[in-house]
Amino acid sequence: MASNVVHRNMFRAGRNKPITKASVKEHVHDYCSKTSIHGIKYVGERDRPRAERLWWTVMLVLAASGSGYNIHKIWRKWTTSPVIVTFAERSTPVWQVPFPAVTICPQVKSRATIFNFTDVYSKLVSGTELPTVNRTLLSDAAKVSLVCTPKVEVKNSTEETVDESVIDFLIKVAPKLEDALNLCKWNNLNIKCEKIFKPLMTEEGICYTFNLLEPFTTYG
Repeated sequence: MASNVVHRNMFRAGRNKPITKASVKEHVHDYCSKTSIHGIKYVGERDRPRAERLWWTVMLVLAASGSGYNIHKIWRKWTTSPVIVTFAERSTPVWQVPFPAVTICPQVKSRATIFNFTDVYSKLVSGTELPTVNRTLLSDAAKVSLVCTPKVEVKNSTEETVDESVIDFLIKVAPKLEDALNLCKWNNLNIKCEKIFKPLMTEEGICYTFNLLEPFTTYG
C-alpha cells in the first residue's frame, strides 16, 4: 500500500514538473539515442562533432522536404487524373492484344431534311427579322449548337438548361450510320455496318462506336 502511494506521488511530481529547455533537450537526446530511424541518432549524440551533427541535420531536412514534395506531387496527380498504370511482368504477343474501340463522329450534326441548322443560323447571323425564325426554330438551333465544332451561340433562345428533350432532339436529327459509312469490312469480309457500330451520345453529339466494352465490363 505504501509503495503505491510513493509511486503515485512520484508520478504526480513528474507530471507537475515544469517543462524547461533542459528537459526538452534531454528528451530529444533520449529519443535520438533509442530511435531506429537512420540518421537521427547521429544528430543527438553528444560526443559527435558539431559539424557532423549539423551535416546530418541538413540531410534529414532535405530528405523530409523531398519526401513531402513527392507525396504532394503524387497526391495532386491522383486527384486530377486518378488512373493507375502498371506494367505487365511478361511480354504479350501482338495477336493477343484486344482490338481497340473505334468511334466515328460525323461532322454534320443534323440532317437538312429534318432540321436545316445552317439555313436557320445564317439567318440569325445576318440579323434579318424573318417570320420563319420563330421560337421553335430558335430552340432547335440552340439544341444543335451544343454539339457544334467550333462552338456557336444562338442568342434569344429559350433554351437555358439541357434535359431529355435536348438529347431526344439530337438523336432525331443526327445523321444515320449509312450517311457516315458507305462500306464496312472485318477480317477482310464485307459486313453490315449496323451490326458492328452502335450509336453513342458524346459531347460531339451522336457518334458511332465499334468494339466498345459494356459499362459493367469496364466498371464491374
